[in-house]
Amino acid sequence: MSPEKVDAAFAKFINDFQLNAIQIEFLDTIKKVLTTNGTIEPSKLYDSPFKNFHSMGIDGVFTEKQADVIFKIVEDFNQAN
Repeated sequence: MSPEKVDAAFAKFINDFQLNAIQIEFLDTIKKVLTTNGTIEPSKLYDSPFKNFHSMGIDGVFTEKQADVIFKIVEDFNQAN
């Protein structure tokens, strides 16, 4: 998956929510995985390396609403591949 395509998918999310540094790092990690693998299993957002940001993974870093948007973006990439 091209980095440009991955960045574009998350651009609206980043613009819609004022993210803190940890949230941005978390998203950068998702982007790296998507760029490398093309897909990411949603359950992996609760495991390492995402647990490095918070013991609860995505749920500890983002609100439920934000996490739902991230899962939707990830799902779209998974279905495209």
